[in-house]
Amino acid sequence: MSRQGLIPVTTPGNAHAGLPNREIHPPRGFDTAANDTHLDKDIHGYINWQRILSQQPVTAFISLASTVTPSDGLRYIVTGTTSMASSSAFGGAAPNSIVEYITLDPDGNSLNEWNNAPPVAGMSVWVESEDTWYYWDGTVWKQLGISVGGTFTGTITGDGVTDEFTFVHNLNTEIPFITVRRDFGDNDFVQINFQYIDANTVKAVFNSFSIPTIGQNFKVGIKA
Repeated sequence: MSRQGLIPVTTPGNAHAGLPNREIHPPRGFDTAANDTHLDKDIHGYINWQRILSQQPVTAFISLASTVTPSDGLRYIVTGTTSMASSSAFGGAAPNSIVEYITLDPDGNSLNEWNNAPPVAGMSVWVESEDTWYYWDGTVWKQLGISVGGTFTGTITGDGVTDEFTFVHNLNTEIPFITVRRDFGDNDFVQINFQYIDANTVKAVFNSFSIPTIGQNFKVGIKA
C-alpha cells in the first residue's frame, strides 16, 4: 500500500483533541446526574456519580426575592419558599440551593445564566459574609461557627423568611449561657427565644411577627 493510503492511528490520548466540549460524548448517566456531581470509583470498583460535598465559598445567604447585579462566578445560598422560586432572578433555583452565575460555557460561548445545585446531607460551604462554615444536615443549613476555650460565636442572618436558626456549638453542656447582640441599628443586646436540642446544639426561634428581615443580622455568643 502506498504511503498516501495509510490511515493515521488515533490513540485514546488524542481522540478528542481540539473537539468542542459540546461534541464530546458524555459518560453514562451524565444526562440524569445532578449538578455539582463527579464520577467516583467506589470500594467495589464500580463507577458512580457522587455529589461534591466540600463546596467553593459563597458570598452570602440571599433571599429568592432579592435582585442582584450578576457577575461571573458570583455564588450564593438562596433562601425563601418553594413558591418564590419560579419568579426569582436565580433561574428557578429551589430554596437552600447553591447558585452560581456563569457568563461563558466551557467552549467560550456566551451563557449568562444562574446555575444551581440543591444541597445534600453533609455538604459544607464557607460563607464569606459571616466568616464561618455551614453544613447541610438534610433539612437546614447549620452554622458550625467557632468554638474556642469554651466559647462559641455565630451569626443570625435575616432574610425575611427564615424563622429558625440552628447552632452546633460543640461545648457539651446542658446549660449553655447565650447572649445575642444586634449587628445593625443601635447594636444593643436583645432577648431571643432559644430551644435546647442537645448538649452541643441550640436553636434560635422567632415568631411570625419578629422574623429578621434582610439586613437584620445578630451576633450570637454561647458559653459552657
